[in-house]
Amino acid sequence: MRAERLKIQMRGIFAITGEDGRDLTPKSKKAVGLLAMVAEPETKIRNRRWLEDKLWTDGAPEKVQSNLRATLTQIRKALGSAAHVLEATRDSISLNRMAIVTDLDDPDCTREFLEGLDIPDTEFNNWLSEMRVKYDVVQTAPRPAVPKTRTISILCAAPVVMTSPSMSHAQTVSDRIGASIAEFIADAKCSAADPRPDLVVNCAVEDSADGYLVNVRVIDTVRDEILHSNYSTCTSLVSWLHDPAGFGNFSWNVADAALERLGHCRTEQSTAAFRASFAQRALADVLSFDPERMRSSLDTLDDAIDQLDDGLFLAMKAWSMMCLIMECMLPEDQDALDEIEHLLARAQAKSPEDTMVMALSATTMASLFGRYQDAMRLARRALLRSPNNILALQALSISRAAQKRYDEAYKHSALALAVAPPSKFEARCHLHHALLCLMMGNTNEALENAQSAADCSPLYRAPRRQLIALHALVSDTDNSLREVEALQSMEQDFSLERYLYDETYHTHTLRKTGHLHQVLPMLSGML
Repeated sequence: MRAERLKIQMRGIFAITGEDGRDLTPKSKKAVGLLAMVAEPETKIRNRRWLEDKLWTDGAPEKVQSNLRATLTQIRKALGSAAHVLEATRDSISLNRMAIVTDLDDPDCTREFLEGLDIPDTEFNNWLSEMRVKYDVVQTAPRPAVPKTRTISILCAAPVVMTSPSMSHAQTVSDRIGASIAEFIADAKCSAADPRPDLVVNCAVEDSADGYLVNVRVIDTVRDEILHSNYSTCTSLVSWLHDPAGFGNFSWNVADAALERLGHCRTEQSTAAFRASFAQRALADVLSFDPERMRSSLDTLDDAIDQLDDGLFLAMKAWSMMCLIMECMLPEDQDALDEIEHLLARAQAKSPEDTMVMALSATTMASLFGRYQDAMRLARRALLRSPNNILALQALSISRAAQKRYDEAYKHSALALAVAPPSKFEARCHLHHALLCLMMGNTNEALENAQSAADCSPLYRAPRRQLIALHALVSDTDNSLREVEALQSMEQDFSLERYLYDETYHTHTLRKTGHLHQVLPMLSGML
């Protein structure tokens, strides 16, 4: 039987794929570096000591040898049934030359060697620099400009008004919605007068005896099509513009709905649609809470990072990985945490003034790393530009709760909750508010919001973990048992015993607040 042949991509972002297209790439950067160094020479073999010196320059010999063994284990695990292509002896590490093919000799490849890879070791980076010179492609002719990489222009058009006193308010609505849309697309900006914008936001305000009717349209100029239109009524334009449950909710959802539609209109001639497709697909997958879709969001974002040099997708991938960890779909190990930290650093370096980069980074820092001061700094900067950014509000709420400043935490969470419905972010906002209410001892409000989160997203596991205990707190054992059964169907290794006694299981808030201990006698009786 013919052995499977693996394809190793080294020009561009490193990847290993099987013949059936499955991804066998290890997640650890050290594992990627080791594989690349072994695959690069024609012999496909490297001395163990040479590899150790390149990847762990300053380590003690015993520790370095242990690190190499652990890295080889990670590689074999990633390769799965194809692990036999990697061969190790006491002296060397090699790859079976007959079982792999690389792209190093591809004359049509114009990508950088090991694009985007950086490992904090001087010797490795010296080798990497040499290889990038060796495999540098000399361009014989200027490469044509790629339209999808240019800045997206959003024209907040001169408003259509029925009476002149409303004109300034109509322009404010257009400007704010244009800014909300720009947050969701990499490298987008609002324009005062662009003759060829990608998108146009039009606002019409009609005043009457009963108040005002505000009507907004978002237009895709490439397709000459209305992506989304919506209206709202109010008695006072000034009050409405400062009301998070009014204008905040309206503008956030107009932006989200318009870009959801735009993301499905991906065409080669539309820069905005190309970029929106990456962001909206990734967000929709993560916030579906379906395990397969959540994991696929990382592939979508890797494609975006590969094709578009922008911090938004780096920050979004870090945030997506955090969501996977929170849902127990990605191990919270050092490799994952290091990758998330690295993604956040790259995102902020590339796009330091991007509002959504700030908000995504702040939420991840607060939720995963407990870096509350950094999170608050970024969240405040984001909210100066976008007062109703849900992720920035949540980052502030998490950070204030950690400082036990619950009144402020509650205010920020309630504001995010007012802005979110009916967008795809609603379930996360309800869950965060439920956890905050648990910390504050507001059991009934916690139960109400956890239930709303589960109702919004039936596959969302986190609120169901809260609902088991919250139903028990109000002596509703039938519903507690129903949530236990729901989690058993969603999580292969879930058990009520693990829920009650395993301190590594994701019931940290319930344990910390004492609620899990309070219901322990009732729930243990179900075992």
